[in-house]
Amino acid sequence: MLGSRDQPRIDESSVEPTIVQIPALPDGWQTLSLAILRDGRLGILAVDSDLRDEWKFGENGELLGDPFGLARKSTAQFFTFDGLQIGSGPTFALNEPWAVFDQFVDGRWIVAAPRTDGGPNARVISEPGDLLAELHIGDGIEHLKVDDNDLIWVGWFDEGVFGNDGWEIEGHEWPPSSNGLAAFDLSGSLVSYAKDAPDYDQIADCYSLNVIRDKAWACTYTGFPILCCDASDGSRWWQTTLSGVRAIAVRPPYVLAAGGYGKDINRCVLMRLEDTKAVAVREHRLPFDEAQFRGAELFDGRGNAIHVVLNGKWYTWTVEDFVGSDQSA
Repeated sequence: MLGSRDQPRIDESSVEPTIVQIPALPDGWQTLSLAILRDGRLGILAVDSDLRDEWKFGENGELLGDPFGLARKSTAQFFTFDGLQIGSGPTFALNEPWAVFDQFVDGRWIVAAPRTDGGPNARVISEPGDLLAELHIGDGIEHLKVDDNDLIWVGWFDEGVFGNDGWEIEGHEWPPSSNGLAAFDLSGSLVSYAKDAPDYDQIADCYSLNVIRDKAWACTYTGFPILCCDASDGSRWWQTTLSGVRAIAVRPPYVLAAGGYGKDINRCVLMRLEDTKAVAVREHRLPFDEAQFRGAELFDGRGNAIHVVLNGKWYTWTVEDFVGSDQSA
């Protein structure tokens, strides 16, 4: 909850998003997952089988379908959407029924299974669709994004932070995921990780991650500080009074933090970064209720924008939209 001392002005008037209708994929393909790429395009990972129909559960919670078996027989393809037209990318074997992904500067792709039993769970795919490398980047992946230097930033949820017991890196007592957020190069070597956490917060879950140029920005459980992690300069933290933040957009000195628990899932707070605190300036509500947000295909931040994909429409709000609408900012 926002503390009374830092209570921002709540504004029920809307900050209008940019809305784009997403075209249908070519026949035979259906969307598996979405990501905002480093250049602002919408990345689409599609599959040639009906995996959704396999996720059926019985009255006692038992899985009735076989999504894992179907995934091993399925082909995947990357598509991109720039707001005007769909572009086609490589095809490759899907292998797992869920995935996170991003694209490197030179057009190569990385796709990773969020769960693993200790084996490699990320693949680097060339533009023609060839497998270039397999990497182990840990179990329990919540976010994966690539920066302008082709570093792979990974944020883990709690089972990854407190798990991965068999993952050993020379010179480190604990696995990389114990830091909550870390960066790897194309060989899978650990390059950097979140460090110097203040006493009020050790990362137990990387709730949100944004990668801009050569920096990773995050808002993490339990204390929900704003974190900026630079592979060469270390980490900087700003304390907040937020909770449940699921997406952040950044244009220093401003951060737009979206999401919350329960009815606050549509909360969007404009904050200004000061010395060691992020001061809340203004609070808005995004135009979706809790039930609608639960059905969103994407709710994430990349660069200076918050992105929501819902019912075939792509909604975008920028930090500048909120700063420009507030005279006190």
